[in-house]
Amino acid sequence: MSLPSPDYVVQLSQTLATLTSPGPERQAAETHLSTTLLRGNPAHLILGLLSLATSPAAPEDHRILALVLQRRLSFKPVEARDLANPLAKEAWDLMEGTQQEHAQQLLLTGLSGAASRRENERKVLCGAIAEVAKALETRASKQKRPILRSLAC
Repeated sequence: MSLPSPDYVVQLSQTLATLTSPGPERQAAETHLSTTLLRGNPAHLILGLLSLATSPAAPEDHRILALVLQRRLSFKPVEARDLANPLAKEAWDLMEGTQQEHAQQLLLTGLSGAASRRENERKVLCGAIAEVAKALETRASKQKRPILRSLAC
């Protein structure tokens, strides 16, 4: 399983900081996120966002933004550069099974520390978990297979 490197997560954190700042750099950060990071390696982007979202060292506004972006980008159609899986249309589908399991584990890890988070952050975290659970349930029903129901708030 390929996970994002610590340097990648630091770069992603800097991108989030730029996204939350006013000024002309914000547009460049949006382009970098949607073009370079999402199309380049969607799995690393999703896992990197979840790593930031569950890191107590990250500022609260970055954790919330990381969760919001993860929720929006995980199930957003992307141009697949992965020739091994040319039919995948969403970032989540471009992740290997072990990467998806790791993403689920990161979300649950965030939930375990939810008591120390403010209400708004807990709501965003639960919304992200619910979105993943809903998507997994939809995929499981289409494939007529059981789903692990461990993702619930």
